[in-house]
Amino acid sequence: LAVVAACFFLSGTAGLIYQIAWMRNLAVIFGTAHIAVAAVLAAYMAGLSAGAALASRYASSINRPVRAYAFLEFLIGFSALLVPVMLIGARSVFIFFFGGHDQPMPDYSLGQTGFFLIATFVVLFIPTAAMGATLPLLAKYSIAENWQIGPRVSLLYGLNTMGAVAGTLLAGFVLLPFLGLLGSLIVGALINLGVFLLVRGFVRETELPTEYQAKQELPKLGNRWVLPVIFVSGIVSFTLEVLWTRLLSHLFGGTVYAFAIMLACFLSGIALGALAAGRIARSQRDAPMQLAFVLILIAGSSYLAYLSMATVSFTGTTLLSKALFSFVIMFPASFFIGATFPVAVR
Repeated sequence: LAVVAACFFLSGTAGLIYQIAWMRNLAVIFGTAHIAVAAVLAAYMAGLSAGAALASRYASSINRPVRAYAFLEFLIGFSALLVPVMLIGARSVFIFFFGGHDQPMPDYSLGQTGFFLIATFVVLFIPTAAMGATLPLLAKYSIAENWQIGPRVSLLYGLNTMGAVAGTLLAGFVLLPFLGLLGSLIVGALINLGVFLLVRGFVRETELPTEYQAKQELPKLGNRWVLPVIFVSGIVSFTLEVLWTRLLSHLFGGTVYAFAIMLACFLSGIALGALAAGRIARSQRDAPMQLAFVLILIAGSSYLAYLSMATVSFTGTTLLSKALFSFVIMFPASFFIGATFPVAVR
């Protein structure tokens, strides 16, 4: 479990290196930074959702989940390297359909925005779907008994998000400035390849016997209201992320450093909240009340964060002081956002 958890941390690092690199790549290819950010976030999360749904559908028939996870890590790295090539092809298609006009098309035209979204979804689907399939497979490997559901999901999710924090800062402050776009993508692919080799070299996995599969059967889903609640919670979480990014951009400016810091602050809260939730998400009976309480705390802390931004006069000029201010603003709500997933699973 320790090796698998460490690999999932590295997997999160590679995933956010890709996300930031793809955002910069799209901004260059399509020429609009704000649409690039929205398109990559939407396509990234759509791919994760699709991959998780597919994995959960077929996980019961996979007897060697860690071997399948290793294959997915290899697929992520390989397909991520193809994204810039596919984006060049998408730009050629864009020029074919929208080029040759007497006047430039407005940024917000329906056809242009629709093309951005469709092209981004298609180009990013394979690597992001493979990323989304990893957590269900590792949960199947890690969870053998009912009481482990909350703590193990919390551990995997929290460590993966901590890896995402590392990947965000690494991409924003080191890889993109010094190695460029292609170099950043190569580093991400090498991390995925390293995870593949680690898993295949150090994790000894025997095929799960039939009696173990039967023992591993988890309780039937009783609280079906959790699904629409967590769906709406996801909408709120990303609305808050985009809102805070827009508000704090007036403080930071529009540089890649600014975006990396803001995203790292948001993800840090989620990671720590997820890890902390593992200590309370142990009882299926208590989980509904815990989830309701966490959602109320998200609402209250988000409102307080907005009030503090509107009333506090910030005069810091250094990047560190701005980063600390962003962390203080974002951390409370993002901490409780991170706690929602393990509690909802429990």
